[in-house]
Amino acid sequence: MDEARTATLDELQAWIGREHSFAGIDAVSRSDIRRKLEVFCFDCPLHYDDAVARAHGYGELVAPVAMTALWAMPPYWVPGEPVFYAPGEREKPGGIRIDLPTVYPRGVNTATEWDFFEPLYAGDTLKGDWRLVELKPRETKLGNGVFITVETAIYKQTGELVAKNRNTGFRYTERSAE
Repeated sequence: MDEARTATLDELQAWIGREHSFAGIDAVSRSDIRRKLEVFCFDCPLHYDDAVARAHGYGELVAPVAMTALWAMPPYWVPGEPVFYAPGEREKPGGIRIDLPTVYPRGVNTATEWDFFEPLYAGDTLKGDWRLVELKPRETKLGNGVFITVETAIYKQTGELVAKNRNTGFRYTERSAE
């Protein structure tokens, strides 16, 4: 597979603090909530019974917090864009795209923290922003690389803060076999 040009740590350092916005493509739906409950066999009436959810202080049934990032995701592809799953084409990642310059060819996620503030109801739509907040160059057993920390905030269409995420990944060049 064709690798992108490798950037320098100085180029990546210039990204610290820049804000990058995104918007989810779909609204929260009862159908999505039900399907997720089925996958996990998650029997919590807060997520399928309006009366139980109201009895616990919610307006109606609420989405499981594990689904928040799903509704914050921009589309992978939209009509009119070139096809990106085809022979000879480089695969595009899905999810909330955090397109930082590539400083090392390999990567692994090392830590993630989520905080949730507002419940999600059917009809809510999400948007957010992410920013690079920290770089820590290190030599590890995997190889020479850099720990990259990104913070993401997700909001409802009304401006209410729904969730914050702090994610750290390690980008590295694999240590040669000795």
